[in-house]
Amino acid sequence: MNHYLSKGLLFCLIGILITGLVSCNKEGCGETVISKTNQTGSHKTGQNCMNCHQDGEEGEGCFTVAGSVYDSLQMNPQPNGKLVLVIDPAASTTPVAIVEVDAYGNLFTTEGINWGDGLYAIVEGASGDVQVMNDPVISGDCNSCHGSSTGKIWVK
Repeated sequence: MNHYLSKGLLFCLIGILITGLVSCNKEGCGETVISKTNQTGSHKTGQNCMNCHQDGEEGEGCFTVAGSVYDSLQMNPQPNGKLVLVIDPAASTTPVAIVEVDAYGNLFTTEGINWGDGLYAIVEGASGDVQVMNDPVISGDCNSCHGSSTGKIWVK
């Protein structure tokens, strides 16, 4: 076989291998997906996001925190607020994480969260209304309780 031909074939095979490895990382848990104020790309408000957005499922990215926020009547999605996760809601310490609520009332992130011994969730509405969870949580799967075994997350 021609020496130049075998080098060309080798480079071609390496190129195919690299392309295959890079394209495999486009989907799944390696993808970064984070909700933002006024963003309109989310869907299925009120449903448990974690059912699809986890390893081995069809949703883009593996969410570490996800849920939906409603108005005070718990009827309509409440857009453009934020979720703040803190170690102690009574102390003015730096938040562990802040997740913005999008235009459809959904909040989600694939960023890593250090839950430690538990974090308190504070939901702030776009109006400035604040709701604080009474107990710390060690999971960001909000809809696993809210909307099923407990009331929906809501702010004015």
